Amino acid sequence: MEYFVFHNSEMSEIFKSTIGILIGDTCSPLLWNIYLAGLRFALSLSDISLDGCEISHLEQADDIMNASANGHALCSKNFMVLNAVKSMAMIFGPLPSTKPILKFEPEEVAFMEMQTYIGLTFQSISRKIFEEHCSTKAGKAYNSIIGDLPPWEIRKMYMALVDPPLTHEKSLLSLLEEIQCTLQKRLLGMGKQSIIPIKYRRLLIALNYLKYILQMPSDSYLVHAMRDSIKLAEDGKQGWAMGILYVLEKLQFETKSLKLDHLTREYIDEWTLKNFINSSSRTYLLKGCKEADREGRLIHRTLHFWHHLHIPNPRHRKALTRVILSGHCLAVERLRWRQPAVPQEERKCRFCTSKVEKPEHALLECSSNSKVAKLQEQFIVDISDINEKLLNFNVVGYTQGLKNLIASRDCIERTAEFAHEILSIYDSHPILSRKDVWVRDEGASRGAPILRFAEFYQKPS
Repeated sequence: MEYFVFHNSEMSEIFKSTIGILIGDTCSPLLWNIYLAGLRFALSLSDISLDGCEISHLEQADDIMNASANGHALCSKNFMVLNAVKSMAMIFGPLPSTKPILKFEPEEVAFMEMQTYIGLTFQSISRKIFEEHCSTKAGKAYNSIIGDLPPWEIRKMYMALVDPPLTHEKSLLSLLEEIQCTLQKRLLGMGKQSIIPIKYRRLLIALNYLKYILQMPSDSYLVHAMRDSIKLAEDGKQGWAMGILYVLEKLQFETKSLKLDHLTREYIDEWTLKNFINSSSRTYLLKGCKEADREGRLIHRTLHFWHHLHIPNPRHRKALTRVILSGHCLAVERLRWRQPAVPQEERKCRFCTSKVEKPEHALLECSSNSKVAKLQEQFIVDISDINEKLLNFNVVGYTQGLKNLIASRDCIERTAEFAHEILSIYDSHPILSRKDVWVRDEGASRGAPILRFAEFYQKPS
């Protein structure tokens, strides 16, 4: 086909375009698809076969991957020319001492150890073929979010710029988890705990992708690849399906027996996260917690952008997030980190020293500190003006009462402010620590002292 360029009353000389899809030509992509639709390579024993379907070539627009030994002969019969300049070859595994010579007559094709194809960089001489790609993407992800933007905007940036590289390659899992926790600390004010650890996020993505494959036509390459992988898993061989089953078996909470061809996205989102939440003592404020929708109805959502994340004051928002996700400064969480861990019933309140120092106790129950008591009195007055029914702690208990306050859109900003004020007071006082001391048993015989382990609390002066 012949073309010319017309610009500002000037016209170029007529020229021909013979390589690739013609840029700017609306008919060219359609004609290209029609031409490739009839492209059929002669079958060869060296061709890839998935579920009985031979796959000899793949195309991404005009980027073609040839996996057939008969590709060169077919191209010559269909008026196609393999361009050696725009092509490359790779040998996966140890390189031979003498590299073979590959030619697209008369040009020789270069062998590469690393190459980028459709935005994906992979290398052929390393077992971790995506290591370079993932390392580069992880570095970009780490520096992609700066400042203290509102959470919803940060979430969109995180899902677009950070989540894809973080969930891409498991060989750098420790590095990626560190980056994920650093970013979540910046966004939500949490510590090193991850909201959805990468290994769980990767599992959800894999299962959601399986749901996508099940919706594809039965004769598509993806469905053939899935069936082939499932057959390998049934035979006890490694593959994508076997990897999913292995990860499901290694989860840290009890799971039911799952069939790969019966999963749906909705079932995975609810079932997997519900098991994780219900099995953790740190997420008790999320168990059965409901949030009011736009019409005021209380509904339960496992994976959801909760309304408290819209609180405009970042300090108040982060304080309440720490309360909900057990990232706060109270003894019930801090003494969990001690080695050996202090039993929960012994993580006493630093002010009243009688009850376990939990968020509901510190915020709503304990009044042993005068500053805390004064803030509680004002909070009760403010909530009474908004919704007095939320103060029925004697009926529902303090834990459910705190859940109800968190679920209320009308009270959420005042509750977050209150949580920030109370936690600031607690954080300014030393925690009621548990001291472990070895003492000599007075009943031991002389010359053979017996040591016993004494545990006691010491109230701060």
